[in-house]
Amino acid sequence: MRIAHLWQDYSPNLFDKAHPLCMAHGLGSEVVCQAFIDNGAAALPATFAVRHRHPAESNSRSLTDRLTRRLRRPMDERRFARLVAHRVAAFRPDLLHLHFGTTAALLQRLGALPDLPLVVSFYGVDVSQSLNDKVVVRSYRSIGAKATVLHVLCDAARQRLLDIGCPAASIRIANLPANVEAMPNLGVDLTGTTRFLIPARFVEKKGHRLLLQAFKRLRDDGMPVTLTCFGYGPSDWLAQAIAQAGLSDAVRVVNNGQSGNFAAEYEAMLRSHDVVLAPSIRSRSGDDEGGPALTLVMAQAAGKPVIVSDFPGAERSVTDGCEGSVVPAGDATALHRAMAALAAQPQGWHALGQAGRQRVMHEFSDQAYWNALSDWYAQAGVRE
Repeated sequence: MRIAHLWQDYSPNLFDKAHPLCMAHGLGSEVVCQAFIDNGAAALPATFAVRHRHPAESNSRSLTDRLTRRLRRPMDERRFARLVAHRVAAFRPDLLHLHFGTTAALLQRLGALPDLPLVVSFYGVDVSQSLNDKVVVRSYRSIGAKATVLHVLCDAARQRLLDIGCPAASIRIANLPANVEAMPNLGVDLTGTTRFLIPARFVEKKGHRLLLQAFKRLRDDGMPVTLTCFGYGPSDWLAQAIAQAGLSDAVRVVNNGQSGNFAAEYEAMLRSHDVVLAPSIRSRSGDDEGGPALTLVMAQAAGKPVIVSDFPGAERSVTDGCEGSVVPAGDATALHRAMAALAAQPQGWHALGQAGRQRVMHEFSDQAYWNALSDWYAQAGVRE
C-alpha cells in the first residue's frame, strides 16, 4: 500500500517520523513538499519538493526578504498544488497524510485536494493562531467532514476542532515521537551552580522575556545560576533583552541555525545543563504550543528535571511534583519560585529526572507513534 505525506515546509531529520516509519514497515511512502528546508540533512528517498530553501531565508526579518517571501508565496503555492497532482497521478497513493492542518486548508482552497482518504495532523500554530482566519476555519470544517482521522496532540487542540464543528468521531490524540530511543540517560551532575536551559525557537510564544524576568530575580537573590537559550531564528531581540536586563554575564544565546544535526547538538547541550525549561505562553497573535514541547520530552528522556508552564499539551509529559514543576503560563513570579525551589534542592533532581525518563520512553517512542499511524491507516482501508 502507498502513503503520500504532504507538507508545505518540510525540515528533514528533525521530529517527523511518519515517512521513515512507513518505509521501515514496508509501505510505499513518499514526501511531497512545497519547501524542503536545506538544514544540512540529506533528503530521505522518495522526497519531492517545489524548491529547496535555506533556513536563513525564512528567518530573515529584513523588509526586502519579507516582501520577497510575500510576493513569491502565491506562485509557490500553485506550484505545490501542481506537484501534488503530478505525484498523486504518478505514485497512485491509497491515502494522503497531510502534515499541518494549514497544508490541507491550502490545497482545499485551491481546489487541489485529491479525492482520497485523508489523515490530517495538526501540530500547533495550525490549531491556535490559524483559527483566527475564517477562511482556514471554513476549510477545516470541510476537511473534517471527509477526513478519516484528524490527529491532534492534546485535549485542548481536540476541543478547538470540536468548537469549529469538526466531528468528534474523527479526532484522535497521539504523541509525536521525540527520538527518545537515541537519547542516553544522562542524569544529573551537581556542580554547585544550577545551569538552566531553554531549548526553543526564538519566538514570542516560547516565553523568553518572561523567563528573563524570573531569572533576574534569582540573580538578585544571589543564587548561583546560569541560563542558556538554545534554538534558532532571529535572536538579536533576545540578546538586546538580555543586555537591557543586565544579565549578559549569566545568560548566553546559542543559535543553531535550524541545523539538521539537531539531536547531537542538543545532546551536547543537555550534558552541560541541569534543569530544562519550557515557560511557553500564548502569543499576541494567538499562537501557542498546541501540544507537548518535544525538546522538553527529549530532555526528560535524558533524565533531566523540568519546569514548564501549563500550556496546552504540557500535561502529556509533565505532572506537577512528579517529573518537575508546572506553573501558570505568563506568571513570572510563579516561575521564579519554581526555579528557586528546584535550585535549592539539587538532591531531588535525580528522582524527578528518572521519573520523567520512565514516562516518556514509552509514551513518545517510535513504536507508540507507529501503533497510532498503523491504526489510522487501517481505518482508511490501508494495510501493510
